[in-house]
Amino acid sequence: HLRDGRKVRLIGINTPEVAHGDKTAEPFSAQAKNALIKLFGDKKTISLIYGKEKLDRYERLLAHAFTSDGTNIQATLLEQGLARAVTFPPNTQFSTCYQQQERKARCTKTGLWKKTKPLMAKNLDDTHIGFQLVKGKLKNISINKKGIWLKLDNKLTVGIRPNNQQLFDIEAIYELLDENVVVRGWLNKSKKDSPYYMRIRHPSSMQAVTTFACD
Repeated sequence: HLRDGRKVRLIGINTPEVAHGDKTAEPFSAQAKNALIKLFGDKKTISLIYGKEKLDRYERLLAHAFTSDGTNIQATLLEQGLARAVTFPPNTQFSTCYQQQERKARCTKTGLWKKTKPLMAKNLDDTHIGFQLVKGKLKNISINKKGIWLKLDNKLTVGIRPNNQQLFDIEAIYELLDENVVVRGWLNKSKKDSPYYMRIRHPSSMQAVTTFACD
């Protein structure tokens, strides 16, 4: 929260949720919150670089944030293993940097990555609703006027809507058919032919397992 009452949503990362309502706190949510507080110390000045899309649907400012000494807050939380990278066009600035910082933490098992691994698509259940990394075999690809639809283990439908399709290489997606992939985004219950659904908006949200692996 800024002094004038505005709220800032940090572009490019998703941190574990603190407890609210009837939802319990996710692992490492307290550590992420405390790390954010520690970044500022007694200095409460913040610099912002706004995204091309400046506000989200909750009227929060969308920005990359920096402390008074120029430290990028998102990159720091990712490096500490207290956040996961996620890209939402058109706010793609620093996306490559954030992915690199996450990979560094993940491959050194820092922070939440000590215990966090992608969920297996075939084992998904309703307790997994929310932001997740999911691993599964890409078994089917279909394209229609409503988007590109990818089926992982017949349990998860991954959707790419028309307004994001131009960012994706269709041939590269077809090369992943019958291969294991890792997708990231918000997992929801589906009303259609597979139990769960995830929308992805940027190519960085889907990787071949061999690309995702640290070896």
